[in-house]
Amino acid sequence: MIKDISNRIKEAFIGSVLLRGLYGLDENKSFDEQFSPVSLEALTIEAHATAGTAIEKMHQWHLREITQLIEQERYGYAGWYAKMMLAFQFGFDINELEEQTYYNDTNSEPAIDARIIKFAYAFDNPNTAGVVIKIAKADPDGKPTPLDSFELTAAASYINRIKPAGIPVKIVNDPPDVLDVSVKIIYDPLVFNSENDVDSAIETAINSYLNGIEFNGSFVSMKMIDQLQITNGIVIALVNEIRATHAGYAAEDITALVSHIPASGAMVLGNLEIIKQVYNPSMNYEI
Repeated sequence: MIKDISNRIKEAFIGSVLLRGLYGLDENKSFDEQFSPVSLEALTIEAHATAGTAIEKMHQWHLREITQLIEQERYGYAGWYAKMMLAFQFGFDINELEEQTYYNDTNSEPAIDARIIKFAYAFDNPNTAGVVIKIAKADPDGKPTPLDSFELTAAASYINRIKPAGIPVKIVNDPPDVLDVSVKIIYDPLVFNSENDVDSAIETAINSYLNGIEFNGSFVSMKMIDQLQITNGIVIALVNEIRATHAGYAAEDITALVSHIPASGAMVLGNLEIIKQVYNPSMNYEI
């Protein structure tokens, strides 16, 4: 996204008759052919592109939050199921005598600690006219992990007792999908001390991207590449192959997909293959 905005600004820069006259630019050459990557103009464009991307993401987050809040307040809607699952208190009985009160105790420390479900997402199931709910608790590092069988039984019983009658519910409580990634990288040898350092930087960047995806959010390969290309020392990054594996199913090749939503709601990095080349400014690359 940053690169796209940056490229649009550069195209507008070269397309301006006024700026071409001020700088003595050739309209048949690109911005990058006429300015150094460390020039004031290039750095200023990069800063504006980064700021523009941040603002755009803030607007997207705000819109998503407002939409979720509206959906979660409407009884029986998909968002309501996710909200109720997050309110589940393991080991606490529900009060069915009062229409909108599911637990007698919701504010004490034991009640708060009993809310073991930390991740939840629900959506309408077109095949059954019901609802699918993806859930997970958090491991010691705060990452999604499945409920055990006893916890799952209790959570399923809870949602079935408070949901609207006659609505089928399917609960997905699976380990995170495994993402096997193969990338092609051209790196600057002046930045890294060893190939292991390159590998470590690539793995860190990919994990950083995956950890930043919200529960049941979409994996977008181009966003992963953006994360790689802002890593110091990585000159060019390209996807070679990506395969996703949901527990109990065969691996799926998602290389050509624009985006991919994990069946479990979460993803972790599995095998990582890095095809590396050393950057040489005087060479053309075919990767």
